[in-house]
Amino acid sequence: MLKKYASQTSPVHVADGVEARLIAAEAQLQADGPGMVTSLNALRADVNNNGGFTLAALPDPGTRVGREDLLFRERAFWLFATGHRLGDLRRLARPLAQGGYARADSTVFPTGTYTHTNTVYGKNTELPVTFDERNNPNFTGCDYNTP
Repeated sequence: MLKKYASQTSPVHVADGVEARLIAAEAQLQADGPGMVTSLNALRADVNNNGGFTLAALPDPGTRVGREDLLFRERAFWLFATGHRLGDLRRLARPLAQGGYARADSTVFPTGTYTHTNTVYGKNTELPVTFDERNNPNFTGCDYNTP
């Protein structure tokens, strides 16, 4: 079995070719939806990234929202354990004018009861800014509603 991190001393890549190809695929989503699916399928067919295997080709969902869902689902799998997921979820919820996809928070982030502890998910969708940062006179906030 191929492991992402084989030991505690395994190197952790800050960015790699897979991430670059996923970024390029997202750029294609804006201009050429079918081209984005082709790029994802090329990544899935590249045995160098897949431990010597190829992955089945993805069908084109045919709609803008379907392609967005497909892209972010693939990003979730390819970038597992790399610290990208919260940024992707926040980008899905960010307004269009701010470079996002304008999805409702309730459709992006988990809601309802967390089954393992029977507690309810909170409404926070971001990490708090520490006092050291808020105390900086140059800090103006990071809320995407702020001009």
